[in-house]
Amino acid sequence: MVDALIVLTMKLTTPTEIEQYVLTPYIRKELALALIKRGLTQKDIALILRVSTASVTHYVQGKRASFNFSLEGIGPAADNLVGSRSDFYKVLAQLLKQNKQNGLLCKMYDELTSVKVDDRPCVECKEEKLCYD
Repeated sequence: MVDALIVLTMKLTTPTEIEQYVLTPYIRKELALALIKRGLTQKDIALILRVSTASVTHYVQGKRASFNFSLEGIGPAADNLVGSRSDFYKVLAQLLKQNKQNGLLCKMYDELTSVKVDDRPCVECKEEKLCYD
């Protein structure tokens, strides 16, 4: 639960910080778990996801990125990575975009930020949909 502790102690004031410190590691964790189900070793997964084998171990043990949000597209993305291991950054970009468009980033920001509702950039963003790019 280290990541949850980090989130509680950090002042995550923008959706971009949530994307960097919460959503991206959470996507990596879910991909790691999906790749394990597809028979890959932790060493192979670490190479694919561009992280250490220790990070993959922490994902598997629930010690890192231990959030409970519903991500879309993990299964097909994992299948893509099994077929083409060099496409991780493309896959990550697609998953970030997909999960921003479905409102997950906004939901995470609403739940994890300590910024008062009236002071959040989302007040303006919900009209312009800046997080949905």
